[in-house]
Amino acid sequence: MNKLFFIFIIFIPFLGCKKIKENFLIKGDWEVKSINMNGGSQNMMDLALPYYKEGNGVYFYDDGLAKGEYHTHDTLNYEVYGEWEIRKSKVFMKMDAYINGEFEYQRSGKKEYTLFCDSNYVELYDMGYVELMVVIKKI
Repeated sequence: MNKLFFIFIIFIPFLGCKKIKENFLIKGDWEVKSINMNGGSQNMMDLALPYYKEGNGVYFYDDGLAKGEYHTHDTLNYEVYGEWEIRKSKVFMKMDAYINGEFEYQRSGKKEYTLFCDSNYVELYDMGYVELMVVIKKI
């Protein structure tokens, strides 16, 4: 009986690790560093958004609401609302015509995550399903 209790005590911290990682990921303000499509090296943010520079925000709220903002200089040029949800070990995100899929996530730095989806649906120009890699950094 003591051995069982000891084993249970040892594994308690591991049970909470996933929840801590999820809370870190979903609560807070993030900036999108890059979006790469189909394994390419070109940052799609540079192509799609004129004068794009890092520092534009994406915000995940507790109620499943996601908000994205695109600023140039001090002007808000574009604002989009979408939804997100943690599903098992993936994050589902749907925001306007560009992001619609379940993303695997992996910590890639102290305050940075890489999200990858092999079947993200892009409605723009009826592109269909593409691979998408998004790198975000906590602000």
